[in-house]
Amino acid sequence: MVVQQPLKNISIDDAIYSTQTNCCTGSYYYVAGWRHPVYPTRIYGAQVKIKTRYGKLCGQGIEATPTHACAYVSIEQNYGLGGIWFAQVGYIKMRRDGDTSYFYGKYFEVDGTDWFRMEDSICADLSCANIPQQGETHSYMIYLDKNTGSWSAYYDNANFYSYLVYDDIWTIGGNRTQCSGEIYSKESDIPGTQGDPCVFSEYEVDTLGLFGPDFISAGLEDSTLGTSDTCEWGYKYINSSEFEIWDKKPLP
Repeated sequence: MVVQQPLKNISIDDAIYSTQTNCCTGSYYYVAGWRHPVYPTRIYGAQVKIKTRYGKLCGQGIEATPTHACAYVSIEQNYGLGGIWFAQVGYIKMRRDGDTSYFYGKYFEVDGTDWFRMEDSICADLSCANIPQQGETHSYMIYLDKNTGSWSAYYDNANFYSYLVYDDIWTIGGNRTQCSGEIYSKESDIPGTQGDPCVFSEYEVDTLGLFGPDFISAGLEDSTLGTSDTCEWGYKYINSSEFEIWDKKPLP
């Protein structure tokens, strides 16, 4: 059982990065690198090291509309008509609906016929235990037990949550994996800046599902990186298991 730290407000004086209200337009935007294995190969595990780069949220300290910025590794399954189920683990900076406070932490999310998300050690000032700190690099892993349909999330090689799903489609594994920087609200910052990017490194996948030393390079290529808007967010291919992302127009 994960015991969350009590939430507390952060002062507006510490939080103001925008004096505008109603400046957040709600929609999802991404910078991502992904791998589509050749059918019938399936993916049961994915792991990566991510450099923690918290940016600023639109209307921070002023607005009470929901927004977030996160970086994660995920395994996905297309189920037809453009729909995607996924399981992911990473770090997040977020603001909840109706609250001007913002919070940091690591999180684990699974989406299928039902939806589940847990936020671990969410804290307003980075003082809580096991919060990824600005500039630190941590490892994240998501793993599917194909025999039970149970997802497990790992942070620095330690399991911090497991979740049993009841969607039969997950027993065959995922058909795509990706590492992403994501924002909800275009005006919020994607993790990283050009001078100090968010780095995804040692990105590996497991296509056997035996939970052993079976991880191999994700096999990224420059052509498998992309962004929702090249004018807003940048990326750089390093090698088959590493790339960088950043916000081209971070909030002042």
